[in-house]
Amino acid sequence: MWAANQVIDAYAALCALIHGGEVDLTGNDEDLDDPDEQESEDESTDEDSAMEDAEGDEPSALHVHAAGNGSLRPEVIVPTVTCEDAAALSTPAPGTVHLICVDPPYYNNVQYAELSNFFYVWLKRALKDWPGLAPLFTEPLAETNREAVANAARWQREAETELGAWQGRYDAAFERLRANKVKVAEAKQLAREEAGPEPASAKDRADLFYENKMAAVFARGRKLLHPAGRMVVMFNHKQTWAWRSLGMALIRAGFEVRSSVPIHTEAESSLNIRGLDAARSTVLLLCVPRDEREQPTGNWASVQGKVGRVARGAAERFQAQGLTGTDLYLASLGPALGEVGRNWPVTDFAGRPVDLVDALEEAYKSVGQWRLEQIFLELTGSADLGEAAAGFSAQAVDRDTQTLWLWLDTFQGEIADSDEVRKLAKSLGVNPDELKGMGLLSKDKDLFLLRPPRDVDHRALARRLKGEGAARGRAAREADAWEERVFPGFIGAAVWNALALMTATDGTHGPEALRRWMADSGYGAQREFLGAYAVTLSLLERVFQRRREGDAWGETARQARRGWDLVLKGWRS
Repeated sequence: MWAANQVIDAYAALCALIHGGEVDLTGNDEDLDDPDEQESEDESTDEDSAMEDAEGDEPSALHVHAAGNGSLRPEVIVPTVTCEDAAALSTPAPGTVHLICVDPPYYNNVQYAELSNFFYVWLKRALKDWPGLAPLFTEPLAETNREAVANAARWQREAETELGAWQGRYDAAFERLRANKVKVAEAKQLAREEAGPEPASAKDRADLFYENKMAAVFARGRKLLHPAGRMVVMFNHKQTWAWRSLGMALIRAGFEVRSSVPIHTEAESSLNIRGLDAARSTVLLLCVPRDEREQPTGNWASVQGKVGRVARGAAERFQAQGLTGTDLYLASLGPALGEVGRNWPVTDFAGRPVDLVDALEEAYKSVGQWRLEQIFLELTGSADLGEAAAGFSAQAVDRDTQTLWLWLDTFQGEIADSDEVRKLAKSLGVNPDELKGMGLLSKDKDLFLLRPPRDVDHRALARRLKGEGAARGRAAREADAWEERVFPGFIGAAVWNALALMTATDGTHGPEALRRWMADSGYGAQREFLGAYAVTLSLLERVFQRRREGDAWGETARQARRGWDLVLKGWRS
């Protein structure tokens, strides 16, 4: 019943728009309490009446009904509802549409046709004999071939067949070349040349299909637009390749992204995003037809700087409006697409074409660097942590530590999509697999998980950073004194170790253990360590302080605060 009510309410709202929403013309006595205001309004009314009499029968923008209410239009607008392919709409006439508002499929987020099969088979049973509906149910299942989504499964068989044929050609050529005593490296190269280009993967085919489909839809929309018309495109996706496909479709269709606005559309309690770094905002892209006059090819050296500046500017503007985390990065992609579109095509110094992905990654990198600066700026306003951050900057910190901080600031939790993690790490020149090898991250299918400090083997991490092999035997393990453990070139690992000392369940750990380690290892004398601890504490409290009792990360945030209050706050080296 809830679902039915949602649909009914949506249609009722559409009908109100079609008929023209009613306007309440009844006055409010509270608005006329002041006699001076009443007199002023009476005079204004007399003047307005005289003006209307002088103008004769000039039509009013507001049309009054007998009931005393008004509507914004005198007649009902009859809408046209069509199920035609959006790339081949027969109505309306070209050049007559002032606004196109489209909410297309978000790349591969939802496979609509596959999901609709559940309803299709039951609707087919119930409605196939109704007059006029039979043609809609001629297929066994919902039609999927023309659906504008990136569905790699749809292309899997074709990709595997072509790859098998290509592999057969390659193997035959390689064996023949080796039989003729051609060296292995040369035989591989010649065999690849003889076999021809390697077939595209299922993912690449799905990506190209989505781009082509959206380009055709947008191209038709451009023909329908009035010369002063605008198109608004809604989009929500975290993967760079999804934005690349959408951006290339807009560029190919002759559109330029003029501005973008993120709209909060996902509830915090939604089951599909709970516990994940999911995007909670849909980005609205305002698109205008590009000027078709011939323009010079854009130079990447100059476009790159412009992309970075507009991305930072967008992030600053949207952060002031309350946007945080992943959404802040996504909101910057629209301006980046607009800047590239105005200079398209773009080439490097050697004349090679620059892929749109490069521009999107530049935007991501610029926002990340800006957020690092903001983290420190925000910390200086803290009453108890600001002093520790004074004279301490993001640029002075190693990249691995910056990655840990941006993880907390961006993903706002311990779980993140692997594509997002690699994108963030790439923007800092860091390999997430290295962090995984250090034991700081773990992998679960398409997700990376940030491990709590108490679950990290800090002894092994310290040896790895010092270039030492794994300690073997009891004597080797005992030789590693935890009190003197150091983490060369990775201040964030030292902070993680301090947090582990506070959160470990071993009875020998706690504030006293932290004091001992800081004194014996020398970190207590390093202002950099105190500043890094303060930054980490600030991020942990912002992200995890509301976690329930017993949660590992919630406990980490609480013990981090305890370590600061009992040990570091009053520390004197």
